[in-house]
Amino acid sequence: FHGNNEFLAIVSLIALLVRLEFLMPRPTSLPKKRATPRHTKRPDVDKLTRAVNDALSGVLWRDDSQVVTQTVHKRYAELDEQPGVHIRVVPVPA
Repeated sequence: FHGNNEFLAIVSLIALLVRLEFLMPRPTSLPKKRATPRHTKRPDVDKLTRAVNDALSGVLWRDDSQVVTQTVHKRYAELDEQPGVHIRVVPVPA
């Protein structure tokens, strides 16, 4: 594609499935030898999801209304993982 506008014109016709997995920074106080507890602190998944959807509008899709299915997981990063977000975007067949 010669520019983002051409890409967005094509992708704007597609319904999308989005999977987000947020790996939250692991506090040093968490035990290293027991199972990692669930991340139940702020920020909540709604705010994290909204931030990603807004950031990707105009980049991976024209508008986040194209997202018809979305799964979101939030957890502490394991000892061998970097905090951040894993994003998977898949077109939904018509």
